Amino acid sequence: MSAGNGENRKPGEKLVPPEGMTKSAYKKLLRKKRHEETKEQYREHRKQIRKDKDQERREEIEKLKANGEPYEHLLKPRNKNKITKSFQIGDEYKENGENEVEIPPIDPSKKIGVIIDCAYDDYMNEKEVVSLSSQITRAYSSNRQAVKTYYSNEIERQKNNKEKKVEKNDIAPAAKLIISGLDKRLKERFDKVLPDYQNWDPECAQFKEDSLKNVLDNWNGETHINNVSEPDYSNVVYLSADTEEMITELHPGEIYIVGGIVDKGRHKNLCKSTAESLDHNIKIRRLPIDEFIKLSGRKVLTTAHVVELLLKWCEYKDWKRAFEEVLPQRKMEKNDE
Repeated sequence: MSAGNGENRKPGEKLVPPEGMTKSAYKKLLRKKRHEETKEQYREHRKQIRKDKDQERREEIEKLKANGEPYEHLLKPRNKNKITKSFQIGDEYKENGENEVEIPPIDPSKKIGVIIDCAYDDYMNEKEVVSLSSQITRAYSSNRQAVKTYYSNEIERQKNNKEKKVEKNDIAPAAKLIISGLDKRLKERFDKVLPDYQNWDPECAQFKEDSLKNVLDNWNGETHINNVSEPDYSNVVYLSADTEEMITELHPGEIYIVGGIVDKGRHKNLCKSTAESLDHNIKIRRLPIDEFIKLSGRKVLTTAHVVELLLKWCEYKDWKRAFEEVLPQRKMEKNDE
């Protein structure tokens, strides 16, 4: 059997890595190169798929309109990145804004705050950094969907002239989401591979290169200089699996910190230690996993899952329902109690 390099190797030829490089590392390098070479082609393919789906959606709308059936659920906000609180609900969508309903923005005082603390770059390998970037993207999508659902529900309520229910724990279904400590390889990943993050709707997520402490100190736009005005951390909760104290419910105005790390549970007490070193007033709590469900395998949840669980609790006020909706069935067994 003849040997050849990876780029010009023929079928049946043995792969020979360059001197000083292992075969597995060489294979990884070749895969990365093939990905770069086909990236543009893949992007165009995805673009065409989106166009085809949009065409199918338009045809379905025309079909429903012709039959006199509801089609509003197929309409989209004007701008794909920004939720404008203005959705099309009339018989005809007009660019001048007619036949639209204006919905007041979500009251910020009714939102919880969620910070994904990305100060753990040095604890992850390259593959884990890539995974974290995907999870942050998913967390943004979850919060964006929560905002869209809020506006859609408000539109439906206004169309039907229904009174808005006022609940005892009146909490918004969406969060003020901030990704703190965007730096090093994670920032490089977003800048080079996911540059569209700069166009994300700021109502649904904001990126900060500042440290977690600076983000907390300036949470409400107030700066604390020379200890003239000390920041208050009493409403801050750092979520960690390495504590016995459990969180039972969420409250508007509180800030919940999620560790932005993918490590398969290698680094015990890492998030807990971060919270303890930051300020003694920060509460450290775990999610009530054991109290509501049984997990098959490791009890380590991904960053994206934790953010989704917080959002779903705000929507349902029910941990069990949130767990069952967010976590994949393969990961959990239902508690018999």
